[in-house]
Amino acid sequence: MSAFSSRNPNFKRLPPRKDGRRRWLMLSGIAALVAGAGGGLARLMRVEPPVSLFSGLGSTESSSPPAAALPAASPTDAVVAELPTPLPTPLPRPTDVPTLVPTPVPSEEPAPTPAPAATEAPVVAAAPAVRATPADEFDWFSLGESVQGRNIRAIRIGDGPVHLAIMGAIHGGWERNTMTLVQMAYEYFRDHDDEVPSRLSVYFVPATNPDGIAYGTNSDAAWNAHGVDLNRNFASYNWSRDTFGRVGGRYGPTGTKKDGGGSSPFSEPETQAVKRFIEGKAIDAVLSYHSGIVSVTAKDGGGGVGEPLAKQVAAITGYGYIAKWTEYKLTGQFMDWLDEHNVKGVEIELPDQQTLDWAKNLKSMQAVMRTLASG
Repeated sequence: MSAFSSRNPNFKRLPPRKDGRRRWLMLSGIAALVAGAGGGLARLMRVEPPVSLFSGLGSTESSSPPAAALPAASPTDAVVAELPTPLPTPLPRPTDVPTLVPTPVPSEEPAPTPAPAATEAPVVAAAPAVRATPADEFDWFSLGESVQGRNIRAIRIGDGPVHLAIMGAIHGGWERNTMTLVQMAYEYFRDHDDEVPSRLSVYFVPATNPDGIAYGTNSDAAWNAHGVDLNRNFASYNWSRDTFGRVGGRYGPTGTKKDGGGSSPFSEPETQAVKRFIEGKAIDAVLSYHSGIVSVTAKDGGGGVGEPLAKQVAAITGYGYIAKWTEYKLTGQFMDWLDEHNVKGVEIELPDQQTLDWAKNLKSMQAVMRTLASG
């Protein structure tokens, strides 16, 4: 018997019911949990807690102890014990994802500037008529390479059917002033191309022997890098392996140079390049400048196709025309080879290795151009 029943004289033991107390205990426990957790659960679910869970029960349960008689569970315990684990928020279906349309990137190329209307074109004063010219007219090009690989440079002004070549320094640095004269002539006619007759194409070759130019200015600079006199290496009727020149000049005290004519006509790359140039460009006339004698010559012995031009140049420059050279024997020279190929060749000797005689030589070039254009 419990202590409660022993202290209470009115206590009377009631016969047990088969399931009433068990139901009462279960319902009371549930009520206590709900009552304790109702506030927290209501706050989570935004629902007010019920006033009583037993308002609709019958009288059978009225004799049972009230729910408050049981110890109430703490709200925290109730929430932890009874709240269900929240389900993860479902991901949106693929159809719920908005379709992203890429923003077009502007092109980096600027929009083309519209061409101005015909009425907006600036008014330009009429230019003097210009002859149609090839792309290489003012571009230097190479006739070929020297023994040491230097280019033999040339440049052209005009596009007429008559072809004139003005050439210098076949004897290299020994006659360096002739290179300067031809370069000056090119620059003059480049700046005064209206003085070039329309029927002419004029080629300027300042340095026919670039290795001799590079060597220096003494007598050894007259030869190419093989020691050959290029003005004795052409395939004229009188070519010779040994060559001859003025005693005391570039030929030294004997006036003779062994193998000065090369191993054979056109044995040297420089003369081969000149040959290709004369034939390939269909050159009609050549003015070849030398220095140190003060003379004008053409085919040795006179009577060649270049003699009329040679006499014209001599008359303008005041340099004497010499038909037949007698001071020493000439062999394999440029002028004789040109004449054999029906090309008008004129060799002009400046007074010394420094003088240019620019004014008179320019005047003679202009006269030759006019003569060739009129013929």
